[in-house]
Amino acid sequence: MFAQDENAAGQNPSRLILLVVDDEKAVCRAVGRVMKRRFDEVLTADSAEEAHAILSTRAVTHIVCDHWFGKGQALGLDLVTEWVKTYGSLVRVLLLTGVDITQMVSPDPKVQIISKTADAADLVRELGVR
Repeated sequence: MFAQDENAAGQNPSRLILLVVDDEKAVCRAVGRVMKRRFDEVLTADSAEEAHAILSTRAVTHIVCDHWFGKGQALGLDLVTEWVKTYGSLVRVLLLTGVDITQMVSPDPKVQIISKTADAADLVRELGVR
């Protein structure tokens, strides 16, 4: 496994670990199935709390995160902004949203905001994996 500070310095990680965060478990499973051949490990979380627990114990390199977790819950944009600042192992984060993406601003160059209508090829391309 690689050191988090090495990855933060821009080096390629030796293991690619994807975390899929969505309150709909079926979405987590579907994205995980599509991505399992492209990553060494695919983890899923159906809440922000579960994602925080995983991120604090694993050197996750990539995240696909939903923007809307329900009324009264933190927005995905706020979550990924915090995660990019906190977890140096992150290489790329995709925020999936059903709202007009022209109205959203990425908080960091590592974060890409894309429409939920994106297909698997779009996700792969935006994640920067083969």
